[in-house]
Amino acid sequence: MHKNNPRLSMSVHNSLFDNEIKPLDISWQDFAKDLTKPYPISNKAKEHLPAFSSWRYKLPSDPTVNHGDDQDGRPLKWFSSHYTRRLSANALDMAALVLDFDGGLPLKNARQRFIDYEHVGYTSFNHGEEGKDKHRIVLPYKVPLPIGMFHRIQSAIQHWVEGDGETKADPASYHLCQVFILPATRPDQQHNAVSWHNQGKLLDWSMFEVSTGSNVQHVERSITTIVKSVGDLKLLPDMWLETACTPIMVKDINRKISKVMCPFHNDVNPSEFVAVTPSGLPYLVCRKCGTVFMNRASKSLEDPLIAAIAKIKAKKGGV
Repeated sequence: MHKNNPRLSMSVHNSLFDNEIKPLDISWQDFAKDLTKPYPISNKAKEHLPAFSSWRYKLPSDPTVNHGDDQDGRPLKWFSSHYTRRLSANALDMAALVLDFDGGLPLKNARQRFIDYEHVGYTSFNHGEEGKDKHRIVLPYKVPLPIGMFHRIQSAIQHWVEGDGETKADPASYHLCQVFILPATRPDQQHNAVSWHNQGKLLDWSMFEVSTGSNVQHVERSITTIVKSVGDLKLLPDMWLETACTPIMVKDINRKISKVMCPFHNDVNPSEFVAVTPSGLPYLVCRKCGTVFMNRASKSLEDPLIAAIAKIKAKKGGV
């Protein structure tokens, strides 16, 4: 099996106008095969073709789901209990960076531009129109990008893509909850349809960092580097943690919360827990990673007795 094969939690849609979230859980390698199959031919307008989004959304059972407003701006009184609406308030994280090029990157250069990274490229529905190369690049993330971090590094991602001054992606590529059409071609362009699967390293979103000012820095750092201190994993105060209900920022943890996703490995099911010590220090207990405390200026992070109790709980499976 290919070593770069993370699970992708995304969504599929009947068309670009479809706001009903239909969750898709699939391995990257299987999704890559689907994107590189022989192109279906369609006479439909592109707006009505099947589409996908790399975003994962809250489930309908989540009590914090936003059902949207009516025409008067008031919360809907009647809504479906079978699906979540495609609203930014319901987005949790994104599994892949999807870049749409509408003449901003010649097809002959596209493969080379991202050759170091695992990705799929495929020509889009209107490829060749007006003599432009129109195609899409899908780069899976090493681990999903939480929505809170997405807002922080959004401009840095764009700088990474377009910082050479020659590459230009459609601005929609950087939009929250963006939907993209799955591979399809017009009958008269079937001979120009191209797709490929490039094997490389998974895109690590922690290499993007936005400075506190207006300057954007491109920092090549692995996820382990950004969260490690003196060889130990550390939670950052402004790191978002996903839970079965709603995301929470580490510094806001003030009680025990169960069903939490560990951010330090590819955690598919939220089965860990977070809590706060008597001295007010948030920590995570993970069966795989052990006990991980929030990083703060003080060198004395925790009473050894508290840490020992937390580790015992972790070995027993937590709660």
